[in-house]
Amino acid sequence: MPGLANSQKLSDSLQQVLQKRGLQVLNDTLFQDAYLQVISKFQNNNPDSALKLCNWLEPFCRKNKSGAQLAELLRQKSIALCSRGRYAEGLSSLNEAKIVALENRLQKILSKIINNEAIQYKNMGNFKKALELYEESLQLKRQLQDKKGMAATYGNIANVYKNLYDYKKALETIELAQQLFS
Repeated sequence: MPGLANSQKLSDSLQQVLQKRGLQVLNDTLFQDAYLQVISKFQNNNPDSALKLCNWLEPFCRKNKSGAQLAELLRQKSIALCSRGRYAEGLSSLNEAKIVALENRLQKILSKIINNEAIQYKNMGNFKKALELYEESLQLKRQLQDKKGMAATYGNIANVYKNLYDYKKALETIELAQQLFS
């Protein structure tokens, strides 16, 4: 798979550049945000590289005690772990991310974390737990007036209903998402 090999080379090159520049750069939260964006780009095509980058960045986020970056890093780490079928580790990472988000009152990140929890439970076949978590996430997104996030969550809820063969509820839920933008 040439795409994976190229992603691994990019990951290794990025780490070499960062190490040559000096670790003090990683104390900058803007730099950590940029690094988290790179990790996010790796999630779909190379979760192994995303996980490697998460593990490399994690000590710096912990040292800086930046709640937003640490919560997002732990969320990204969980995505990579769960995509590799390592659900227990992924859910553990999400639980830690949730604690960090709650301690720092990071509502938007918290809604994403809860959404990711729901996705993992859906992937494990626990549809009841997934629906509970999606409803919790939806409630936060309503408070934040995050229409885009609400629509995405409604789509996820509809997908769970589809998996439960409840096509009527799936359609009703999609219609709720559409109403947000009409």
